[in-house]
Amino acid sequence: ALATILPGKVLAQGAKPSLTFNPPTVTVPPDETFESSVVINTAGASVGGFGAKIEYDPTYLEVQAINTFDPFDDYPTVAYDNDSGSMIISGVRLNKDDLYTGSAPVATIEWKAKQTGTTNVIFNYAPGSTRDSNIAVNYGNGDILESVNTLTVTIDPNAPAPQPTTPETGGRVVARSVNPEDQNPFFRVL
Repeated sequence: ALATILPGKVLAQGAKPSLTFNPPTVTVPPDETFESSVVINTAGASVGGFGAKIEYDPTYLEVQAINTFDPFDDYPTVAYDNDSGSMIISGVRLNKDDLYTGSAPVATIEWKAKQTGTTNVIFNYAPGSTRDSNIAVNYGNGDILESVNTLTVTIDPNAPAPQPTTPETGGRVVARSVNPEDQNPFFRVL
């Protein structure tokens, strides 16, 4: 069943457009690396892109690399700053007549655990704002993002080392360590 929420725009009933971390919880020993994915779910809407502003505590975690994947053609901003504990990942569809609908990982972040303790990685998100994390459309205020989650990382010396993962196909390392600008990258590009 589908429910109409805006004139001419249909979202799957019960689903909310979201950006989420997968997995949402990780336990790892200090000095080990692990991966988490950023997943987009458009909840049935056709979207032209997304922007994820992510914040983390650099005393606990350090970004090693960010890999991006389809479904977006271009990733105009993929940057992180391990001094401030911030990153930006943005993806766009290059053809406005070929928008994306669905749910898929858009990036994998490779982290290094530092000191013992528990920390959260969050999406910088406020409903209705287009200067934070967003899912971009060409109607309303241009942002349909309604739901985000938190990545909780426990760094425990007694935890087993993480198992190696198989990289997803189509990945490309595009991250660079820079100081992300205080502006949403997707909306800046258009």
